[in-house]
Amino acid sequence: MNSNKNNFIYNHYDLSDISFNPSKKWGMANIPHNGRLNIELRNGKSREFILLGAQEETEIIQRFNEMYKR
Repeated sequence: MNSNKNNFIYNHYDLSDISFNPSKKWGMANIPHNGRLNIELRNGKSREFILLGAQEETEIIQRFNEMYKR
């Protein structure tokens, strides 16, 4: 897998935490979404991902913790 200006890759040791924000993202209008996942990186940066459609945020967080937590 290659990264470029349209894609990104994080190594599992770069990730430090994940949190869920159930509030709707401003500007999404009537596009269905459950809220936002915030991924914290060890370098202090973070990324926000909007959960489009009906996603199971608890399952996503659980899988993240199983895969990336040490």
